[in-house]
Amino acid sequence: MYERFTERARKVMSLSRQEAQRFNHEYIGTEHILLGLIQEGSGVAARVLKNMDVELRNVRLEIEKVVESGSSVLQVGQLPFTPRAKNAIQLSLEEANNLGHSYIGTEHLLLALLKDKESVAAGALVSLSIKLEDVRVEVLEFLGAEHQGTTSTKAIEKSKTPAIDAFCQDLTELARSKKLDSVIGREKEIECVIETLLCCIKNNPVLLGETGVGKTAIIEGLAQKVAKGDVPEQLYDKQIVALDLAMMIAGTKYRGQFEERAKAIITEMRRSKNIILFIDELHTLVGAGGVGGTMDASHILKTALSRGEVQCIGATTIDKYSEYVEKSSVLASHFQTIIIEPPCNEKVFLILKELQYKHETHHYVRFQDETIKVIVELASRYMTGRFLLDKAIDLMDQSAAKLCLKSKTKPLELKKIDDEIRQLDREKEEAVIDEDFNRAINFRDKVMRLYKKRNPIIESWRKETRVVIDVDLCSIKQVISETVGISYALLDEQVNSQLTRLRNELSDILDTESREHICNFLYRKIVGVSDTKIIAPFVFYGVLDIRKIHLAKLLTKFLCDDEKSLYSIHVNRLVNFPNMPRELTELLEKLMLKPFAVIFIKEIHKANSDNIQILSQIIHGYLIDDVGNSVSFKNTIIIMSWDVVDFDSSNQQQIPQEIESLLGNDFASINNIIYFSSLHDSNIPIIFTLELESFKDRLRKNSICINISKKAYHFLLKSFCSKDHKFFSTKHFFNQLILNPMCEKLITGKLDKECGVFIGCDKTSLTFTENN
Repeated sequence: MYERFTERARKVMSLSRQEAQRFNHEYIGTEHILLGLIQEGSGVAARVLKNMDVELRNVRLEIEKVVESGSSVLQVGQLPFTPRAKNAIQLSLEEANNLGHSYIGTEHLLLALLKDKESVAAGALVSLSIKLEDVRVEVLEFLGAEHQGTTSTKAIEKSKTPAIDAFCQDLTELARSKKLDSVIGREKEIECVIETLLCCIKNNPVLLGETGVGKTAIIEGLAQKVAKGDVPEQLYDKQIVALDLAMMIAGTKYRGQFEERAKAIITEMRRSKNIILFIDELHTLVGAGGVGGTMDASHILKTALSRGEVQCIGATTIDKYSEYVEKSSVLASHFQTIIIEPPCNEKVFLILKELQYKHETHHYVRFQDETIKVIVELASRYMTGRFLLDKAIDLMDQSAAKLCLKSKTKPLELKKIDDEIRQLDREKEEAVIDEDFNRAINFRDKVMRLYKKRNPIIESWRKETRVVIDVDLCSIKQVISETVGISYALLDEQVNSQLTRLRNELSDILDTESREHICNFLYRKIVGVSDTKIIAPFVFYGVLDIRKIHLAKLLTKFLCDDEKSLYSIHVNRLVNFPNMPRELTELLEKLMLKPFAVIFIKEIHKANSDNIQILSQIIHGYLIDDVGNSVSFKNTIIIMSWDVVDFDSSNQQQIPQEIESLLGNDFASINNIIYFSSLHDSNIPIIFTLELESFKDRLRKNSICINISKKAYHFLLKSFCSKDHKFFSTKHFFNQLILNPMCEKLITGKLDKECGVFIGCDKTSLTFTENN
């Protein structure tokens, strides 16, 4: 039966049987074959249906409305085909013969299903507002056949531009078919492109702008103008096609194959005289396809451009254009550069309004105008390192997705029923294998009862998911917080309470002047107002003790709500490329993902000229990593620790000059200097208690709960204040006195982790016992 079937077609028939079993049906019908075609995923039929936005889930839902699940008799062995399914298989043979094919593929099965308009499969497609004739035309066009009337044909008209059809996408045709989004607020840039195209000599525009500013959208807007005829007469019959360079390179096994493809495209453009080639990422042409002495794509193109035989539009970033295209002065001389700036907030708002319907219908949500304004403002302010319009669209999409995740997930009761059905299906299969059919029938009956219980629940849930809900500010702010790493409380109008809490915590370790200085700095940072063009770093000047790192932790918790966003690095590790150390590379990678962070630079007084150069770049806002990416520091708090053995507060006036003399003029305007004099006895217990609580939290995250007696607390505090431990790191102190002996007892079995640990004290040391 399947002798002429391709591997994909055979897979479809296997999947259709699985779909029948999924519905608990005793037969394979046209509806199951349709589901198998979609689920197969890679065949011609699946790609055609995907292009027409036919999804497996939606088809299943439509079939469930027509065909009930379950059966009265347990079916063992092969499932039989319905008469309509048998007829569809026979028709697929006829379709293959009509098209002159010696095989039967997924496309022939789909064409056969479309012929029987009374079948469940055809009905499911129609109910999804899909015209069967459109599907048929799409299949035939995919196969390269020209559709004539309502019947298939062997007459396949040879295209005049086969290379362009194979390796390019016709943007003008997509515009005519209304498959491109409307372009708003880019009229000036589109006019510049049209002006360049109308020039006599240098008529090849290249759009230069950062990633995400909308370069490709401008060309789509041009294609829409051409499709409408809203262009000068010289461009009226032009066809704008986008080159797929990856498709051109794919499959070129032998020397010269890529050159042949490139020359074929140039030749077809020369002959047609009405094609404008759009090359996105223009810099990738330089070196593309050139192997072993053969010419690359840029050499082939510039020869045609120099003769004026073809017309091109390019798009790339300014950096890539300078690095690759301008090196080839001949190639660059044929292009007219057009700089594309990111759109202003007002234009972004109008563009999002245009995209509003698309996102609302996809997510079943509603965006109010005020919500869209907030999206634009938050994206512009907090999502640094990316550009409008791209980041605003992403924030709009992710906010709607987060809201759907919270409000439209499958109910717990439905999940439990689905889990039970899957378990019973497995047990039923095992019973069939063991030939225990009575037990299998019992499992099947249980599944049928569960399906009857499931149907009203799923119908109710589907009605709820179709209810349109408003996207709230909470979802938007949560996306911002998770994306860039800023504390949600700072976005949720809880700044006053956060600052009040921070002010109280700072009062334990800082004097009033320093505390107010830090709070005022944070006020300016939250509002987004800066009194200098450079980032104003903090300088923690004074004796080395735990107050510095504790203060850095407090600032990190305030800004990011997570101490993991505190990154500590020694000043000697600030070395530029090509000797950039791994610590700095990892730090830059983390900042690219989450730009809100606190950077603690240790021992700034030991900086050399190379370190100072990197520091200067950091306070100016950006640093280039080892692969050429620009990493922003504008949303970070920079802390530079200057350590001295002893500090006399009477010499404070000389310290700014001392910093400037070492670091240079860029640091002359630094006024965020926090002074740390020697610890007073009254400060130590407060700091010790804070660090002890932090240590206990760290143990709790590892499921170890400790209780400390008053006697043990005073023993630890005394040890902490002694000269032997005063200048140790907190981590080293607690590891030495608590963690190391406790872990030894846990490993030897003297303590049980689940019971918790009670820390007591005898005269000279700590004792560790299980909690009572």
